[in-house]
Amino acid sequence: MSISQVVVWVEVLSFAGWVFESSYCAIVRGAWERRGFLYGPICPIYGISATLALLLFDNPAVTSGAITPWMVFLICMAGSAVIEYVTSYTLEKSFGAVWWDYSNMPLNINGRVCLPASMLFGGMGLAVTYLLLPLVRIVNATVPSVAFEAAALVLVGVTASDVTLTVSSLSDLLKKVQAYDASVNAAMSRAYSTATSTIRETPERIRESGTDMFDRASETVSEKQETLRAFIGGLTQHQRLMLRHTKRLDFKRLMVTPTLLHRAITEARLFDRRNKRRD
Repeated sequence: MSISQVVVWVEVLSFAGWVFESSYCAIVRGAWERRGFLYGPICPIYGISATLALLLFDNPAVTSGAITPWMVFLICMAGSAVIEYVTSYTLEKSFGAVWWDYSNMPLNINGRVCLPASMLFGGMGLAVTYLLLPLVRIVNATVPSVAFEAAALVLVGVTASDVTLTVSSLSDLLKKVQAYDASVNAAMSRAYSTATSTIRETPERIRESGTDMFDRASETVSEKQETLRAFIGGLTQHQRLMLRHTKRLDFKRLMVTPTLLHRAITEARLFDRRNKRRD
């Protein structure tokens, strides 16, 4: 295949991977959820992996049977595991974020890859090799090369813009999460200092200031809620989407599990809905 054909098939199969990923999650969770790291409807890891399989198995050894289906399955299974592990590691080291975690799956390696997922991708490799590859050959032979070149130029431009916007949005999101975490820690530190000073007082003073302690605790909770609403309100829709899909956010010395943030987003939506009903 020419370079332009490779580019087009990577994009096409990235879109197919996005459809598969989103549909699978919709079936498992019972509701449609847009998947993917980028703004656009593509999952590049699928497109790159599938296109590599097309390039690797588009040779006489496969059609002659020298490379058997079992060999194709094992090669695709091992290859997908390597790609998935490297991608997960690179994203975490580059952005401090993890988008999938197989820690609860059997035979996983650092939560980045697991045997069941690798076997699934091995089966998909069989479909790419024996079902998709013949169709790709026909399309490549039928469609003029100039059409592939034009399509490749457009797709590269769109994807490059998408990647730039996504990286910028993610960097901004991480800064907002850090600021939110710092503000919550500051509020909790103030609450701890207040509680510590109160405990040091005499029992009589504690009984006298019971109402005051309750008011202070209420103020702390209210402050956290206001901070939370301000944080959620400052996120774009894409940033909320990235938060929902992120399994872990890891900063230099700060680890923030997004469970609280996911719940916060849900609570913020419910809060907004209640306010709309009142209005």
